[in-house]
Amino acid sequence: MIKKFVIFGATGMLGHDVADALKEHDVITPSHKDVSIDNWSSIEQFFLRLRSCDAVINCAAFTQVDRCEGELGAKAFRINGGGPPI
Repeated sequence: MIKKFVIFGATGMLGHDVADALKEHDVITPSHKDVSIDNWSSIEQFFLRLRSCDAVINCAAFTQVDRCEGELGAKAFRINGGGPPI
């Protein structure tokens, strides 16, 4: 039985390994251009287009340390500290 998984952050090290571990399943790996993980409207629109999946795995993270500490600190906190808004 093939399951459908959505993996956010699949271009990062953790997300890549998770996607690889699930390669025998239907794995959807949207990029940050496809869906903004810190924007509820973007997430909602993504899932409305997708229509269904069996599980969502969030491996997304903002990892540019210098930018996290400076100009994009608030965005880094939203992504790494909060993740998808609920």
